[in-house]
Amino acid sequence: MASFDYRKKDIIWTASDYDVGQANKEFPYIELVEWEPTFSGTLEAITYWLQRAFGEPGEVYKGLYVGKPTKNTYVLPFFMDTHHQIGQNWEENQAPLGQWVKDQGSKAMGGVRTIYPAVGILYPKTYKGMSEYRYDVSFHLINTTGGSEEEAIQNIKKNRAFLEQFIKMNLHVQHTPLTVTPPCIYEALIPGVRWSPACVVANLSVSNKGTLNRMPGIGGGTYIVPDAWEVQIQFRELLNESRSIYSEAIRDGVGNVGGMNVRVVQDEKEVGGKRVAQLRKLGETVGGVFK
Repeated sequence: MASFDYRKKDIIWTASDYDVGQANKEFPYIELVEWEPTFSGTLEAITYWLQRAFGEPGEVYKGLYVGKPTKNTYVLPFFMDTHHQIGQNWEENQAPLGQWVKDQGSKAMGGVRTIYPAVGILYPKTYKGMSEYRYDVSFHLINTTGGSEEEAIQNIKKNRAFLEQFIKMNLHVQHTPLTVTPPCIYEALIPGVRWSPACVVANLSVSNKGTLNRMPGIGGGTYIVPDAWEVQIQFRELLNESRSIYSEAIRDGVGNVGGMNVRVVQDEKEVGGKRVAQLRKLGETVGGVFK
């Protein structure tokens, strides 16, 4: 496994040359830190609620997802027009008497309509949370750069290595006919724009652009390579945005995922040693179910 930073030319995204030092300071990016889920949804839920019951009450998000770090990070081009979108959900709150009032009102509607042009019952609305958010990232991997054939092949190998790894990590692992490990989840940061403490790749599309060529010396033999690959990634957030999450995205001095305070994904090593003790404590609390 490996990490890729487009600013350092780990992938070839443009035919123009540039200074790496300047790119690190000025180029816009999205940073992804990759995690592999390790627990079932049931165990994740148990772990999360145990933490809420027995400790760390201030860390309201920590432990929603549990996994192990793959040690893969990706710093990819972000030249999109996406900045922000908010969708709120509010629903009618009829309260305990709401349905009865509605039923009684329906019986009287006929008579009321003879007096008024329209009738209806006014209910307050209750906040039900934010809408799910998705955003897109798109860039090209250029396969026609290099001052020599050898350099060109090395550049193609860089692009291919990124593609093969990213595609692989976004497929599930089939352990048995009935059990799988889901694709990886990510912490994603677009500085000053978006902080996604937990998201997944909802859609990944890679298209061949330009002329297709059979290239020698790729993967131990020949390899079909286009002039460029167009990569389109759509991210789906697993956690609806809140004020504390947004505040992290726009906080001064934040340059990487490691500097974020609001975290969701928890390392399985942190959880494993605590769970038995927490389960035992829970058992004692409810009457000694766990011995």
